[in-house]
Amino acid sequence: DPVFEKDACGVGFIADTTLTNTRNTVKEALDMLVRMTHRGACGCDKDSGDGAGILVVIPHEFFANVIEEEDLGFELPEAGEYSIGNFFLAQDDKLREATQKTIEETAESLGNHLLGWRRVPTNNSMLGSMSKGSEPIVMQAFFAKNATSTTDFELQNYVLRKVIQSTVNELMGVDNKIGFNPEFYTCSLSSKTIVYKGQLTPAQVEMYFLDLQKESFASHLALVHSRFSTNTFPSWDRAQPMRVLGHNGEINT
Repeated sequence: DPVFEKDACGVGFIADTTLTNTRNTVKEALDMLVRMTHRGACGCDKDSGDGAGILVVIPHEFFANVIEEEDLGFELPEAGEYSIGNFFLAQDDKLREATQKTIEETAESLGNHLLGWRRVPTNNSMLGSMSKGSEPIVMQAFFAKNATSTTDFELQNYVLRKVIQSTVNELMGVDNKIGFNPEFYTCSLSSKTIVYKGQLTPAQVEMYFLDLQKESFASHLALVHSRFSTNTFPSWDRAQPMRVLGHNGEINT
């Protein structure tokens, strides 16, 4: 009976009520994501997923150690005193460098000093041809709080994200009214949370993002999402979780 034919994305949430960041929370969330593989979909090459990802609290100790280990040339302030932008950038070196320069100039103009950049380590060996064909470079930008502003830091980050989107679109000749820019996307920009996602299957999320394999990568909450693409094609930017939520929509709603 078609009345009972329903399908939807898979969404899961786990939290430690003591607000203690643990590795176990992340591991259980990633396990839950894999168990929702049947709620998502993949391409005809089976190794190109409709999209999957995870949202967690920024693991401050992990990033502080990684920045030192990778000798990135800067130090982080205390937790909550900086934000991280997780960006999808172009594979083309010149366009990516121009985008990074625009982001830095925009942040400085708003009083959010750019502390530094980090290229997110990834492993794309398991990706299908569709997913790999549109794979971006994943970069993290670390921004300082505008100490002279009385505006809430998360509101500062929201404004920063919107202005960055506008200035990068202008750089690339993309109409802001359209919104979609195939060479640039902000997965998250926050002082509290960070999103790792992509045109992946649930099982590929941890394999692709090497950060997620580290024992020091810990959180007290995690939101995971396995996408079932209905009226839009899969793409890296359409993967979820989105910046603050994961959407579980029925077909054609």
